[in-house]
Amino acid sequence: MTGQIANIRVALFAFACSPSEGSEPGVGWEWLKVLSEFADVDLYVGHSSTDSDLVREVGRLNHSIQIKWVSTPFDRFGYRKSLIYLQYAWWLISLSVHVARHKENYDVVHHVTYASDWLPMPVVRGVPTIWGPVGGATYTPSELKRYLTLRGSIADSMRRVIGTGLRCTLTRPTIRRATVVLALNYDTKRELLRLGARRVIVMPNAIINFPDRVESVGIRSPSTVRDGVLNAIWAGRMLDWKGACIAVEAVAANAINGGWLLDLYGDGPERERISRLIARRNLQGSATIHQPLARDEFVKCLATYDVLLFTSLHDSCGWVAAEAAALGKPVLAFAHGGAQIVASSNFHAIDPSDPLKSINQTMADISNISENDRGIRIDWSSDRIGADIRAIYAEVLSDDSTNQKFVERERHQND
Repeated sequence: MTGQIANIRVALFAFACSPSEGSEPGVGWEWLKVLSEFADVDLYVGHSSTDSDLVREVGRLNHSIQIKWVSTPFDRFGYRKSLIYLQYAWWLISLSVHVARHKENYDVVHHVTYASDWLPMPVVRGVPTIWGPVGGATYTPSELKRYLTLRGSIADSMRRVIGTGLRCTLTRPTIRRATVVLALNYDTKRELLRLGARRVIVMPNAIINFPDRVESVGIRSPSTVRDGVLNAIWAGRMLDWKGACIAVEAVAANAINGGWLLDLYGDGPERERISRLIARRNLQGSATIHQPLARDEFVKCLATYDVLLFTSLHDSCGWVAAEAAALGKPVLAFAHGGAQIVASSNFHAIDPSDPLKSINQTMADISNISENDRGIRIDWSSDRIGADIRAIYAEVLSDDSTNQKFVERERHQND
């Protein structure tokens, strides 16, 4: 079957897709590159400020990719957070109509972004449909809710109510009709199976390909060693559910021992509160906040640290955890969500019942392990993900109930 999938045509739905942005647009771009290695791809995408970047970089790939813009009446307003879900809903409706009319052109329909398991996708009858990777059914454990602000606690509760409600109603047809659902973590897998999904495979959406100059940094740079103390890094948007306050409080709980130091990279609404917390705990010199870096620069920076502290309360995946694991770094994180999956054998669980004690005990344990034995490089490259997704496509296309059109196309091409 591996040979046959070289000639398939895929309708790839990526509302957000950009080679010059992170988060959802970056996911769309990385998955486009992987799929275009073995398939002809029609990329259905929404308009954004980086349209010209996408056109330029698609041309450089030299693969069979056709960009198909799906417009909405909201595009003229540019990116506005208040309108983005209205724009996305209109985009989905327009997309459904168009693809249903042209479904005979496609062997597989694959939806990548948005990667939310509570937002529906067009499921085209008669064409195998792959949905994901998606996530969202990961929630803050009750023991950790004390680290949320009042506003954050209200938002967290609303997120649970809205997400659960939409999965059970608007998105349930997608869950039940998709041929295969790719779930970012086991929380999502359990929830989607409960709601009637036919088949769910756990697969992170992280695709980590480091430039040569990053690889040359190696496992660790001696320049970061400060008196033999472990150097930990925290990185992400400074929102209260990202848990930066937990990382800072953990440093404070161990400050008298001077066992490890913390650098935080990021910006966001919680930055000032975290700065005040550092001052209140007298951690100047032990915990330092830095501005976020461009990805290439950040990865080079990440390679110089000993440990990644990933204290997010409900992340579905966590690209920074995958990047750290790919560099062979230990990753300290909570066991729910996706960090445990992407960190693999480099994962160290934080006990949610007493995270400060748990973090400091794990830091002490890691400091007693020789540098070369602290972790191994985990492969999240496009080659690995590509091999996994090829196998899934081959399985989907080998199903006689969905494969007749594909076989007829193959026969026609070979005549």
